[in-house]
Amino acid sequence: AQRYNIGNVNAYAAANLGVSFGYSREWFKGFRGGFKVRGIIPLMYAGLNLDDVSLTTGTDKLAINTEGYLHTAMKGLELSQSEPNTIPTVGFDLNKLISNKVAAGWGYSVDIGAEYVLELGCPVDGMAFSLALADLGQIFYHKDAVSAFENHGHVEWTGFQVDENMNVNAEQ
Repeated sequence: AQRYNIGNVNAYAAANLGVSFGYSREWFKGFRGGFKVRGIIPLMYAGLNLDDVSLTTGTDKLAINTEGYLHTAMKGLELSQSEPNTIPTVGFDLNKLISNKVAAGWGYSVDIGAEYVLELGCPVDGMAFSLALADLGQIFYHKDAVSAFENHGHVEWTGFQVDENMNVNAEQ
């Protein structure tokens, strides 16, 4: 038997609108500091994490294990799951998207930075050193825009023969 694992796969997508205000000034010769404040309007977010997706093969069986989760946030997106550990069905209600002003929530972030430029009258004049803290903030999603699904599954097929050339005899 051989085991193949393509777990630890993560995929994320997001669409946001933002408006920001920034200020910067030279505090003393060679030293500049500033900040930026940003308002965020999230339109859509999706995150898929596959912690374990493994395939075990043998001469008489094939087994697949899955473990992962999907998180989404978007107005008008309707995901439903008929039974636990099944693939969710996707629906979209354009009227719900438009009537709720598109935003899936709100958020903010702050950036802070400083820069010092050397002016010592030596060959390294003009060398700049900078430090920044970026995207310090949060995004809050509306409860009716959020969906989350988990999957923990195991499927096993037996009763067939696989030879060394990976030819399958399914008559048995």
